Amino acid sequence: MAGAFVQASAGVYNGFGGDAVDSLSGVASGNAFIAICIATADPTAIATSNFSGSGAFTKQVAGSALGGGLLLSIWDYYSALSGSHTITATAVAGSGVQMIVLEVSGIASYTGASTLAQGVSNAPTANSLTPVSGSWNLGVSYNSTAQTYSGWSPGTEIFDYAAWRGLAGSEYTAPSTSGIVTSASLGASEFWYAQTYSFAVSGGGGSNIAAIAQHYKKMRTI
Repeated sequence: MAGAFVQASAGVYNGFGGDAVDSLSGVASGNAFIAICIATADPTAIATSNFSGSGAFTKQVAGSALGGGLLLSIWDYYSALSGSHTITATAVAGSGVQMIVLEVSGIASYTGASTLAQGVSNAPTANSLTPVSGSWNLGVSYNSTAQTYSGWSPGTEIFDYAAWRGLAGSEYTAPSTSGIVTSASLGASEFWYAQTYSFAVSGGGGSNIAAIAQHYKKMRTI
């Protein structure tokens, strides 16, 4: 089973005084959540709760700061319960946090990330990640305004939100182990930072998963 994006939350920003709280409804049992945060200090925890249970996210990538000074971190949570979930990012006192939560089907575990890439005034730098064949990959960029994430070809944009900073993301199911270049493209006077995250899919990998991924891409274009 190839990984597939299902839905994203609305990109909540908490300002500089309190937790960031967001929600997802219509969640399918067993799907995974991925929380993406940009912050002046990484949240101390992210937790989800619904009518029948709760659980904590695991921080997979600690925040990294470049010229913009903000931290981009990623957290995941597997085997979600069905229904509506409230997701809370517990902020460090006095810090600002923006959070987007994705629901993804068919992924089993986090496997790796590229180093953070950056650019200013549309001058690109790039870092690459070599994914496992059949893995589900997520590219995330943040910038001064919401812009389309355009770092990959192929790649399907799945969110583009502006609150405190613009956050954009794209998904890509790797048909092979060729490297993914992490980059972005913005307006002439803006900055961007971007990183690629990779996840193992449920049910193994290899040529069968690659075939499913190509079929899925074809179906989305019909």
